[in-house]
Amino acid sequence: MTEASTLPADTEDGNAQTRLMPQGRDVAIGGSPLLFYAVGRDKLVSVSPEGAAHFIEECRLMEMVVEDHQSALAELSAANSNYVALMMSARRDHRFLMDKQLLQTAIVQAQHKVEDKNRVLKSVIEPLTNLSSDTNKVMELIPIRRGESSAEYFRLAYVRSHIIMAFAEEILLPRGNVDASESVMTDGLFDWEKLRSQLEEFATTGKIQIDFPWFDDWLKKEETTIDLFKWSKALNENLKYSHSIVSGEEHDRDSYRVELSAEAQLMRWTSGASGLSGEINPFEGTAFLKADAKAELVLAQAKATVDFYTPVGGLMLACELPGGQVMDLGMIRCRTLIAGAGGVGASIAAELNLNIEVSEERLQANGVPGELVSFGLPGEQRVILRENDSNHAANNEVSVGMEAFAGGKMDASMGVQLEWKSPEEGNTFQPFAKAVAGRGVLAGAGFTVDFHVRYEEGKFRISARAGACLGFGSKGKIDFEVDTDLLMEFVKWVAYQLKNINYSKLFFMEDDAFYALSNIIALMNAKGGEIVDYLEYSVEMISDLTDAVFSEISSNAENAYKRSDLAERVNENPDLLKYATPDAKGMIIYWLMQTNAFDVYHPLNRDVEGWWQNPSLFGFMNERKTAIMHVLNLIQSKNEMKNVMKRVTPRVGEIIDSEAGEEMVSGFLALGEKDLPPPLSSHFERSFVYLRASLIRDESSIGTEIVRNDSLEYRFQDKVSKHFNTPCENYTQCILEVDVSTEGGEAF
Repeated sequence: MTEASTLPADTEDGNAQTRLMPQGRDVAIGGSPLLFYAVGRDKLVSVSPEGAAHFIEECRLMEMVVEDHQSALAELSAANSNYVALMMSARRDHRFLMDKQLLQTAIVQAQHKVEDKNRVLKSVIEPLTNLSSDTNKVMELIPIRRGESSAEYFRLAYVRSHIIMAFAEEILLPRGNVDASESVMTDGLFDWEKLRSQLEEFATTGKIQIDFPWFDDWLKKEETTIDLFKWSKALNENLKYSHSIVSGEEHDRDSYRVELSAEAQLMRWTSGASGLSGEINPFEGTAFLKADAKAELVLAQAKATVDFYTPVGGLMLACELPGGQVMDLGMIRCRTLIAGAGGVGASIAAELNLNIEVSEERLQANGVPGELVSFGLPGEQRVILRENDSNHAANNEVSVGMEAFAGGKMDASMGVQLEWKSPEEGNTFQPFAKAVAGRGVLAGAGFTVDFHVRYEEGKFRISARAGACLGFGSKGKIDFEVDTDLLMEFVKWVAYQLKNINYSKLFFMEDDAFYALSNIIALMNAKGGEIVDYLEYSVEMISDLTDAVFSEISSNAENAYKRSDLAERVNENPDLLKYATPDAKGMIIYWLMQTNAFDVYHPLNRDVEGWWQNPSLFGFMNERKTAIMHVLNLIQSKNEMKNVMKRVTPRVGEIIDSEAGEEMVSGFLALGEKDLPPPLSSHFERSFVYLRASLIRDESSIGTEIVRNDSLEYRFQDKVSKHFNTPCENYTQCILEVDVSTEGGEAF
């Protein structure tokens, strides 16, 4: 090949372009054929002079469609991020409205652009056949040029094999075969000396001497000026750097190895590895494989790890209450980590949406077709949970990707952490569950198939349709579990879901799970310790333990101290009950009210020690009454008060008439009191009347913090927090690890 080729020269302004699409000038096409090394095939590709222009046009096309697609994704990501940042800001002036409109327009335009560029990319992929076939593939080519390569790096091109069949000839190298994984590999690394030996032997053949008389001289050039050598070196260095392989150390070829297969080449191409200028290393840097995602590439292995939050800005989870009223529960999102390789990794890069498959061992993902414009702006997606909803066959929800990505040996594993927007953390997202391998059916009879919470084998678990947590367009289902490190955040999430729907029933949470959580919170208050200490038990064991603990507290003289300890624990740290369910609050109030003959004479119940600080001649068990008031002061609405009073019972799950509960509480608080002013008598019963009549809101404030109802903060809380429906973008700690290999990976 002469210097007169159409491989790009320098850029117009002398500066290097991005590695994805160097916009170089093409020099004139001469009369000599072009020569390339076909990666992974032990072949050279000779392009006739007549087909050279068409061939280089194909190289340009293959580079351009990926570059344009990724550039469009980058534009959409920037527009989304700017919009969310604006919505999170305190600005609400006239300029804010103008900027909001401009960014909304920019997002819609960027979404259309991504869809357009995606269609073009897929039209190029469409002719490709299944990866299990040896026919039409994407082929990775390294140019062999007569002149020295002055570029810092190497040139790398991609061509579809049907174009090669039309305009070029494939020449098998000596001792070569269709699979070059053995002939040019040593201990999992590409062996330049083996390839050089093949090329030297090939240089003696008649055909190469006729068509490429300069080939022998090319082999004698300095290796650092040869694209093929620089490519092989960069390939090995990419592997070594990614896995900390030290040169000279023994390397297990089966642990990490350079991948040269057809599907590896397909994945590298869709990840943007093409580089016709040689000015930038195609194996370095990151790429936009998905909108709003970071991708770390190990292109020597044809792997990419994609880390992204979805849906951007969050998704509003809502539920339909009996009677048809729809109420918002709060925003959730997922942090998703996908380790993809080969054809599946290529599908994730080329398709706009995800399909998730769950097995007993792992979560797997692949790309599937989809649209973006219909998904709306960041934070606008809303999923409504309905009891007994059978509209979504989540277990059987499957979507098929393009044929070109099927049939490969590599796969993709994924990890997902479920996050909620917490009012206690500045209205930012916090993780409260992480995905696990499949654990049976999505939901039992009577439960929504979109989102379902249960307690099983000592853990709280959530099963959800992918679209109900990852956002619109995602297919399949995901099973989450709450690890011990996430348990307190899960407790908070449940507490705020109840508050945001004014303490109506969370029908998507199984009764057993709700009762287990209520009992665990009560046990933590009665016995002390951490909430995780009670997770090893079954629902029945937790219930039995709760009965035993509270029955013991009310049984005899010795446990008069324990009854006082319960009150003392609540009084010293009322926040222990901040996230208690109405069931837990009602049961704790019940046990604080239990008395027998021993309590009458117990000094702590007579409150002798406290008399000097807050003297009252008339009153009884003021420590316990104070503890009950602490519980009551954490009630957020009249509906929660009604629910708590209905649950002033000895065990979770039992219900009485709310008026009967109020009479019991009022009667206990009035014990020993007289109609005399303080400090002659305590007035707990009067405080209870005032609390019900004046302090408690009709409906709980939505999206605000749980605070005491006798505080100014409670009184001035908005009906709906201004942050409740606002999209959010914040970084969270990643609690996921995923790995992928050609033999099947593991998701943790």
